[in-house]
Amino acid sequence: DESYNFIFDTVWRQADLYESLNEANKNLLYSYQKLEEHDAMEKEFVNLAAHELRTPSQSIIGYSEMLRNSPERNKRYEEAILRNAERLHSLVSNMLNVARIESQTMKLNKSTFDLNTIIKNVIIEVSQQIKSRADDKVRIEFRPADKIDIIADEEKIFQVFANLLSNALKFTDKGVINISVRRLKKDKAIVTIRDSGSGIDADIIPHLFSKFKTKSEKGLGLGLYISKSIVDAHHGKIEAYNNADSIGATFAVTLPLKG
Repeated sequence: DESYNFIFDTVWRQADLYESLNEANKNLLYSYQKLEEHDAMEKEFVNLAAHELRTPSQSIIGYSEMLRNSPERNKRYEEAILRNAERLHSLVSNMLNVARIESQTMKLNKSTFDLNTIIKNVIIEVSQQIKSRADDKVRIEFRPADKIDIIADEEKIFQVFANLLSNALKFTDKGVINISVRRLKKDKAIVTIRDSGSGIDADIIPHLFSKFKTKSEKGLGLGLYISKSIVDAHHGKIEAYNNADSIGATFAVTLPLKG
């Protein structure tokens, strides 16, 4: 009996050891795969960032040299320098935002403001994109609600809707972009941005709010990732879907009114 018990205990311990080793091996393999994914993503980011930063940097240098050699002021060169400098600033700001999000050091400076006012200011700023496009056939329609005060970080909420409206303009060649604000119950508000553009690519939908996921030839694919992170930090929700009539897409942002 003692020999039997000894053998049984030995086999049992070996089985436990095998199970533990098997589990450890699975965890090690999972960790290795995650490291590979992170390494691949890091390399992709470096390549994308280098490419995106090189273009406006070269343009600024080129136009500055032409302006320096010009006998008088050249408004076209000056506007090109400003346009590329703004693009460069946007790219660097997005990368800094991602760094703060990833390191969990993003801070919210909350204040009370009217959500309608923020949307109006976003439209004024982003509408400059329309003016810079020749033969533009896109118009923005905004249906404000009664005053809706919200406690949030005004600058970051502005950034969210500027990203979403810029995105809608990027993928809309003609038609209307409808923006609406309304109170949702007593403690929430919802902002919807509906465009008449090309819609969301089926391959992108599952990864829409992830980093570096974009079908656009411009940008790093960080705007929606940053927007979602900001909305999440405010305990809100951001959603996106293609419209039922197969024309364009809609983004909806729900935010608590009391922060």
